[in-house]
Amino acid sequence: MLPLASAAQPVPVRPLPWPVVELLVGTLRKLAHDLTNSMVAGVSMVDLTLLKCSEPAVADSLNRLRSQLLRPRATLARATASLLMTAADRPVTIDTLAEAIGAMAEAGGVQLLGAIAATPWPTERPKQLEEAHWVHILHVLLQNALEAHAAAAIQSEPPLDGKLPYVRVDLTALPGGGLRLLVADNGEGCADLRAAATGGMRRSGNGHLGLGLAVAAAIAQKAGGSLSIAHNPPRGALALAEFPAHLVSVRSS
Repeated sequence: MLPLASAAQPVPVRPLPWPVVELLVGTLRKLAHDLTNSMVAGVSMVDLTLLKCSEPAVADSLNRLRSQLLRPRATLARATASLLMTAADRPVTIDTLAEAIGAMAEAGGVQLLGAIAATPWPTERPKQLEEAHWVHILHVLLQNALEAHAAAAIQSEPPLDGKLPYVRVDLTALPGGGLRLLVADNGEGCADLRAAATGGMRRSGNGHLGLGLAVAAAIAQKAGGSLSIAHNPPRGALALAEFPAHLVSVRSS
């Protein structure tokens, strides 16, 4: 386990009020549906024109146009991935999360260390959380770490600690029956922890809504827990979710 003493003082993540989370889910789901419907006519017109097109140069331009038309839907999909949407939008079980994160890490050349790399996956989770919500917290934290590595790769910045790019997960039982989840990485760091903890900025990656940590913190708070973030010197970040006593149960296999 990575010692917390090696990092700066953790900054608590400000959770969204739960009614706001529910309102956002409903609103963005409707927005995604309306946006998709509004794009159908334009994309269909491009597709029909492509079928009739015999000029390679024109067809290439039309394909680029089609890609641009689909960009708003992709942007909204990244935003809704931070929310408690349907199973089609994100993993909802430990197994599907393992598959999704494993593929993303492999594609980015990132090592998965600790509990996430174990077989079978950890069975402990907070008692007040259903599996889909527990997986959502894990997904947000792991995806944030992997996106930071992707940002560092684009800038061709090797880890300052001399280690290969990694994301590490540690689950620790606390005295009295509590649980601590720690996700650490040596990817691109966070310039302003307090801004990230209050939704004012994203550490890295696409989009600017900054909902991921705030929603994960809201889920943790609903189960009596908390979420905080910290630097992971010499580069990288830590995310720490803690759940107090009497909140841990064993998930049946």
